Amino acid sequence: MFVSPFWSYRIVKDTILFTNWVTKRSAIHSPQMIEYLEGIFALEPAIDSAKFAWASDFEILFESQSDADKYFLELGDRSSVDFPLIDQIELTNRCPYTCEMCPRTDHMNRALGDMPMTSLNELSQRSRDIRNMSGFSTSRTFGLSTVARSNSLCGERVG
Repeated sequence: MFVSPFWSYRIVKDTILFTNWVTKRSAIHSPQMIEYLEGIFALEPAIDSAKFAWASDFEILFESQSDADKYFLELGDRSSVDFPLIDQIELTNRCPYTCEMCPRTDHMNRALGDMPMTSLNELSQRSRDIRNMSGFSTSRTFGLSTVARSNSLCGERVG
């Protein structure tokens, strides 16, 4: 299963208001939906056909990464707006800071490391191969990009 990165949620009383930023749709669901989606993201999905059906209908959950890619490519073909091929690139998840507002400080439990140069080269090539996508990217997420070992080569690889 694959969870789209283009959605958000906020608590409204004892429910959750979900927003799909691709379709601009909003919907209310229970807080258990967040736990369900987080389980999928953590590769520990619970089997819940009702939640799966809701998230699929809301267009934030797909059977696989390839189904999601196909959906976004078809959506891009029907849209007058270019969708980014890559929204953000995590060159590293290492960071010397412990900022209070950053989820990395208290919630990241992945091993520390840098993106291999081979992966960065592959992403760069894929963004050039697909011409109907804008190819916009930013290097951010849980790490400080300036400490990435591959950072000195990034300007010439991604642009």
